[in-house]
Amino acid sequence: MSLNKFSLQQNTGSENWMNIKASSMTIKCADDNFINYKCPNIGNDGEVLTSDGLGNVSFGPVNSLVTVPNQELQSIETLDYNPKLSKITWTNTELNTYNLYNYYGRAYRPTLRTPFTPAQNSTIISTEAQLNTAISSQNDNIVFANTITLTSTKTISHSCKISCLTGTRFSIIASGITNMFNVTADNVFFDNVEFVNGNSSSVTTCITFTGNATNNCVHNSVFKTNEFAITSSLPQVQIYNNQFQFEGTPPDSHRYISLSKCTGKTLIYENTFIGNGLLSTACLLISGGSTSDFTNGHLFLFKNISDIVPLQRMAIMETTPANFKLTMTENNIETYTDFFILYGDGMLDGFDEITANNNTVTLIDGSPGFKGLVGWDSPGSGGIITYSPIIRGSLNTLPNTLRDDYSPLPNCTNDNPILCFKNTKFSTELQVPINPPLVATTD
Repeated sequence: MSLNKFSLQQNTGSENWMNIKASSMTIKCADDNFINYKCPNIGNDGEVLTSDGLGNVSFGPVNSLVTVPNQELQSIETLDYNPKLSKITWTNTELNTYNLYNYYGRAYRPTLRTPFTPAQNSTIISTEAQLNTAISSQNDNIVFANTITLTSTKTISHSCKISCLTGTRFSIIASGITNMFNVTADNVFFDNVEFVNGNSSSVTTCITFTGNATNNCVHNSVFKTNEFAITSSLPQVQIYNNQFQFEGTPPDSHRYISLSKCTGKTLIYENTFIGNGLLSTACLLISGGSTSDFTNGHLFLFKNISDIVPLQRMAIMETTPANFKLTMTENNIETYTDFFILYGDGMLDGFDEITANNNTVTLIDGSPGFKGLVGWDSPGSGGIITYSPIIRGSLNTLPNTLRDDYSPLPNCTNDNPILCFKNTKFSTELQVPINPPLVATTD
């Protein structure tokens, strides 16, 4: 790789970007706080690249320092992206595979938070009365040893783990109630439970999280519900390795997870979603709050899949956020037309960054076409599109036939429809900056 293969390109936008390109290598420079990293020789004449993060670039001798913005390194460490940038020296092979921002092919893989660990011995539950006693006594290790029926909503106001005996999974069945568990405490951990709620009410749910908790988790469970499985107004929540399926007669529309707030890191991670048979299942509904409820949040959709019955869409967002990040990595779903829908005027202005890496979307037979990995619609007139986010997309396997009423935004194409808009609602003369997180070189 010779020095003359580098070129500089200065972009303007919400942040100051400088792309130093060696084939497809990109380094982001966006802040005046720096950490120095020694880099190996990446030039054939014994020189390395040095950047001060302010748009000033120079070449220096081997083992000189390449400076990378401290802000970006900290964000990577904080969000647990792999691999972590803790090493000092990098080999040529690594530089041909990684950049200093994320990991090629495994970008933005979040690390799960550690759920609550009980301090007490197990409190064994075989009846609803025993469950009532355990909750009122604030036992922190509630373990189901039998299938039970709930006839009233259970409010959890203390930290605890709720699970089943090891090696078993019993059903908790709702009878005559819309909400099964109302959680108001932090550090509540549901693990390996089957929830069944066939109530046809539009507000039916299995677990409702409210308050300001930051470490509530739902893992390894099965949800059979007629409407919602989990609703959350928390700053962040973690939903990992669960199966969601429909129970009862399919309604006009159906959503499994509802978020009315996300101001922290919400992880929707390695779940399986099964449609309701009417192609009207949205796995995730983001709606109901105000912009302040979606300010500075980061939503991760990681390695979720559809199974058995196709979906209508992975997610729909109806509330305009602010300084919001959306990361979608390694999801694989079969859908009618949608993946992630933005529904409202001015929505893109609220995003700081949208990253889509290694996702696979398959359309069912008879689909009228794809709306894009992120498709933008509006209940109003729409108007001229404005935007602020940095868009990154790489390694996605997406349909290349768009619906007639959807068009890719500039810099997207039908072969790479990362961001599309409903052309009967919006018009655009803007160029959207797309910065692929690809760094593997061809040399």
